[in-house]
Amino acid sequence: MKPFLMLSLALVLLGAGCTQQDDALDVTTLDITTSSGSVITQQVGTNTTTTTEDGILVTEIMLGEPADVEIEMESGNFFFSPSELVINQGETVAITFAKNAGTHTFVIDELDIRYEIAEGETYYFTAPDKAGSYAFYCDIGSHRQFGMEGTLIVE
Repeated sequence: MKPFLMLSLALVLLGAGCTQQDDALDVTTLDITTSSGSVITQQVGTNTTTTTEDGILVTEIMLGEPADVEIEMESGNFFFSPSELVINQGETVAITFAKNAGTHTFVIDELDIRYEIAEGETYYFTAPDKAGSYAFYCDIGSHRQFGMEGTLIVE
């Protein structure tokens, strides 16, 4: 659902870029309703429309803000590596699953996050504004009980 929403947003913004403007179109937030009914506000970047020397309009679309923290992870038979992530309050986090064996998810209950992991994909979220430890885990079958969990430490 989220990729469909982001693709729809990109197409709308691309269509908006087909005007005779040579200035920036700023879109700052997008409210997304999760399956549990809560609303997540996703920051969206700046889109710039320019005209080439040949008179062709070009729109650069940036979905999401650049991450403050980029983390490369692996997931496999009942493990996440690294299993401890340390970040600062309010940071935008990008997690890329460089290697993934099997079918797994990345879940943080307190942040209402549940991603179905695909190898090579990057997932974004914003760290809480409250310092503390937050468990992340795989909710497929008994993977968590077999040790597929870790801790997100927010300082």
